Amino acid sequence: MAERFSGVPWMLATPFLGDESIDHASVANLADKAVSSGCTGMVCLGVTGEAARLTDRDATKLQRMSSTMLKDCR
Repeated sequence: MAERFSGVPWMLATPFLGDESIDHASVANLADKAVSSGCTGMVCLGVTGEAARLTDRDATKLQRMSSTMLKDCR
């Protein structure tokens, strides 16, 4: 690996609604907070535990949403 890791990643805990679906509005708010706080990346579906509870469809949607929200976070 030629490059060294640097910066501060945001560790996203996936927010859920009362019906256990992903709270997409809260994901967007958390991503905005991450960017405004100066993060250099975001880890979603990491070790916070909820990834195992998501369907493949929900996990893919969350990954795409997070990637889109953080495209300028470098």
